[in-house]
Amino acid sequence: MRIIFDQEELLYGVSLAQRVVPNRYPMPIVTGLFLKTMDEETVEFIGNDMEISLQVSVKARVEEPGEAVLPARFLADFVRRLPPGEVTLSMPPGEFTARLECQKLSIELRSMNPLDYPAPPKLQPESEDEFWRAPQKTLKQAIKSVDFAISQDESRPAMTGMLLLLSNEGSRVVAMDGFRFAEKQLALISPVERECIVPGKAIVDLTRLLADDDEPFACHIGTNHLTIRFSRLIFQSRLIEAPFPFKTANDLIRKDPSLRVLISRKALISCVERALLVTRDDTKGSNIIRFNFEDGLLTINSNAPDLGRITEELEVEMSGENLLIGFNGRFLLDILNAIEDDKVSFLLTGALTAGIIRGEKTADFTSILSPIRLATVT
Repeated sequence: MRIIFDQEELLYGVSLAQRVVPNRYPMPIVTGLFLKTMDEETVEFIGNDMEISLQVSVKARVEEPGEAVLPARFLADFVRRLPPGEVTLSMPPGEFTARLECQKLSIELRSMNPLDYPAPPKLQPESEDEFWRAPQKTLKQAIKSVDFAISQDESRPAMTGMLLLLSNEGSRVVAMDGFRFAEKQLALISPVERECIVPGKAIVDLTRLLADDDEPFACHIGTNHLTIRFSRLIFQSRLIEAPFPFKTANDLIRKDPSLRVLISRKALISCVERALLVTRDDTKGSNIIRFNFEDGLLTINSNAPDLGRITEELEVEMSGENLLIGFNGRFLLDILNAIEDDKVSFLLTGALTAGIIRGEKTADFTSILSPIRLATVT
């Protein structure tokens, strides 16, 4: 094998593919980066942690084809420190020692046996019509709208991922953790109806890959894998195979609200952030803030026995019954930061019933937040 790369191009492939490679794994070969020549001008780098894989195509001049598995982290750190220019990678047939050369610098690296590398599953859709295509920024913005509600509780595996539903009538993403529910509708249709639960870790990696532009991607949902294809990347993730508790906000909304409130989003964020200063050392982590809606005025109150109390008033637009309700302030902040409207709408039913929170003008995002029982609430 003999391949000549441009240093920048090599760094692009190595640094991206190694993102998903674990530092340690029971199978040492999984900690390596698999590379193979595809044709005379293309080399593919593959990183894999047995749950998520990333395949990156790199331009190169292939003089002799071949493949190798090299230590991922070390290779990425080494290539990052190489000077600009050509980098030659070579390995004699039948041997497992690769040589990298750049200007007057050379290094030898042991390669693991490529035949032992666990290659990601091959994508074999029946036709291109099975792919869902959309602008990258559309999916990225949707994920950012709901990812705060992905659960960390491994005892409920379905909720540790994000539900992706594709339909020819529109698509949406959903996340929930038992305290918060978030749903973002996408004004995009899919040629086929599919649904899957993408693990939270895969969502983090995918968000880093998605660009904030209209460059398209193609998505395919298989039996137990999600595949997203970019122009030079293929991202794959194993799916969570469990029933998702609720697939739409309407499944959770059982009563008509008795109180409707419209509040300045920025003003409310500032008030909640100040209220949390008192509760930030709360050992229980509940971050309780009292919200008293009464006659067009919202009184926000938080206290800690060993520190003190903060009380702040905020004028609001409200219609319906007065209400005192408690929320986890940090959970509420996550929701407020996911909304882009100038004003947010609260639809409340009672002190012990989850509240619906939406943007004033944005109809495609809905969040639901469970209240905290207050000592003075009966």
